[in-house]
Amino acid sequence: TMTKIPFGTRLVSSSSDIISVSSFNLLAPLYVRPIDQRTGEIQPFAAFEWVKDDDLLRNETRLPRLLTCLENCNTDFICVQELQLERGSEEEEESLLGNSIQKRQPFVLPSWIKPLLSKYRIILPSQQQLDKIAERNRRVLLADVAVTNGIFFKTNKWIPKSCNKLSDGDDDHTNTCITQAFRSVDSDDASIVISSIHLDASREEKRCAQIQRCLGQTASFSSHQPYALPLIIAGD
Repeated sequence: TMTKIPFGTRLVSSSSDIISVSSFNLLAPLYVRPIDQRTGEIQPFAAFEWVKDDDLLRNETRLPRLLTCLENCNTDFICVQELQLERGSEEEEESLLGNSIQKRQPFVLPSWIKPLLSKYRIILPSQQQLDKIAERNRRVLLADVAVTNGIFFKTNKWIPKSCNKLSDGDDDHTNTCITQAFRSVDSDDASIVISSIHLDASREEKRCAQIQRCLGQTASFSSHQPYALPLIIAGD
């Protein structure tokens, strides 16, 4: 059975018979009233015209409150959307055939959300996928950041299981769809598939394709199982 829990409820059960999932669209700081370089204007969906107190949108106000919500929910899995990742702190310069080139550092979690790692680990797309996301943001919003989905999971209860790839060269995860099978720390077999999804806002066919991808990956995770693994989809 599934139960909807009121917002703000702290879940404290450690029973392996109960699986708790929460989902948060974090609103990437990059998407708060940015100037689109293609138009020179703020896109309407990012203007937040109904927010009269601008302080509510400031990172210094918003992100600590978000962290408190994430920590207090205490669920087995926390699905996040619009998680804005940053480059590592240092950049290296290498010389190649007499030319100086810059090597970009990998994307890492921002410092404001790192306290969650005391209890959780996170599933993210590959660095190759994140670089593709960042390329678009550099071009359109002049910001070298990656905005993506992710799945935080409690390390004392869950372990991620590997997946058979859908096709050669197909990445397991994208920035708008993270689907992962997990097994209990007390079991060798996967028991649940969790998907953190950010559905396309413009086209229904894209939304359907995203859901189909989740189902296809769940089937791949289930290929060595005598039954199809249950799938929980959470997101925005």
